[in-house]
Amino acid sequence: MFSGSGSVDLLIDKVGGVSQVIKQLTGSQGVGVSIIDTRRGVKSTLESFSKSGIRVLLQEYIESSGRDFRVFVVGNKVVATYQRIAPRGDFRANISGGGKGVPAKITKGE
Repeated sequence: MFSGSGSVDLLIDKVGGVSQVIKQLTGSQGVGVSIIDTRRGVKSTLESFSKSGIRVLLQEYIESSGRDFRVFVVGNKVVATYQRIAPRGDFRANISGGGKGVPAKITKGE
């Protein structure tokens, strides 16, 4: 649980820098997901969620141009992949939020 401004600096540094994605653990379909680009924004957002008892996941934001891959692995074998493409102007590629899924192949390195 968040416990003050010193904690924010530690969290931001551990996660990889200022641009952060904050996801509510109870959200789904892209709801409750935000990008925060400043330490002040991360701090105030975490304070608000903490005071409301809302648990969150903090991740480094990696620019993806609104695209990501979903890869399904069974055992050690990739059995299916697709790429999700976000609606214009959104960073979230959730299909339920207007994104689309297209067949995709990945390389061995990926």
